[in-house]
Parts: sequence; C-alpha cells; structure tokens
Amino acid sequence: MTTNRLIRGMIWLSRIGCCRGFGIQSPWAYSLVRYVINEHYPYYAYERLAKDFPEADAVRRKMGEFFLRLANHAQPEMVVAVGFDDEDMKRDKAYFRAGCNSLRWTGIGPCDADPVLETLENAPGMHILHANAPAIDAEWLTEAVKRLRTGDFVVVDRLNYNKAVWQDVVGRLQNIVSFDMYYCGLVYVDPKRYKQNYKINF
Repeated sequence: MTTNRLIRGMIWLSRIGCCRGFGIQSPWAYSLVRYVINEHYPYYAYERLAKDFPEADAVRRKMGEFFLRLANHAQPEMVVAVGFDDEDMKRDKAYFRAGCNSLRWTGIGPCDADPVLETLENAPGMHILHANAPAIDAEWLTEAVKRLRTGDFVVVDRLNYNKAVWQDVVGRLQNIVSFDMYYCGLVYVDPKRYKQNYKINF
C-alpha cells in the first residue's frame, strides 16, 4: 500500500507542470480538463459506489469517478467496453451509468473485438468506446477511432501497461484531440479541430 502511494506520488510530481489545464490555450480543452478530467468536487454517487465496490484500489476508484464525470458531461447514447473481465465491466458499468442512467452498455471480450467496429459505425447517437490497452493492438484501435463520429470519445484504459498502443494511434490519426492522463488516454473525435495532444496530471 505504501509503495503504491509512493509510486502515485512520483507520477504526480513528474507531471506537476500539467495540472488543471495550465498552459492549454483552447477554451474547450481547458474546460474539459478543468471540469471533467480534474474536477475535484465530490459528485453525488462517489460514496455509494465506493461502498458497492470495496475491492477497487485507489487507482480504479479514481478511474471510475472519471468515468462518471465523463458520462455526465457527454450523456452518451452507448458505451462499448472492449477487453475487460467480468469484474471490471460490472464496476465500470456502474460508474458510467451513475453519470448517465439512460446509456446502453455493451461489453465485449478481447476475442470478440471485431464486431465492435460495425456496432460503432451503425448505432445512432453519441458513443464512448472504452478499451483495455493490454487487450487490443494499435491497428484495431486506429480502425475503431476512424469509425466514430464527431463528438465521440475513446477511453484507452490501463495505458500505463501498454504505452506503445497510445503512441502509435495518436501518431497516426488526424482530427483528434487527445489527453494523456498516464493511467488512461482520452481521445475526442472532431474533423474540424486541429490535432492536439495534451499531457495531463490526473
């Protein structure tokens, strides 16, 4: 436990110059970082969800609370989760749903990732694709992002376990705004925006 806290502290200190939107010129990106990614206000469901999933460590609780804020902000029609085990999906689904109770949830294992592409392309409304970085490759993720519409988000979870996927995808794609949050990456799809990649102290 103490070791994990030390590691998290070192990561935070290494990114101290990237706190709460410092240096971000875009008002849209600054607002997303300040009020969604790094919002410190204790949302209504945090305490209940922490009690519902006591096995989650500090990082997974932090990530879950981010999922809640993102869903609350985006109000997606659907969240598609790819490459997670049943326990992770149950917890993450609860956090996403706490932010947008009406969203449809689709959970797909790593061996069944290909059908996701058709789902993303054909389903109406706004989507969040939630992908487990260690369970996917850059080719698949690049193709998945290309199928998304303006306003869709991609959360590349457990990024710290497979940084190469993130670097490859962000390098290839145009017309995206991406946020490297160490534990996860967030991609926003918008053909009208110039490509930007921000490093965030999350």
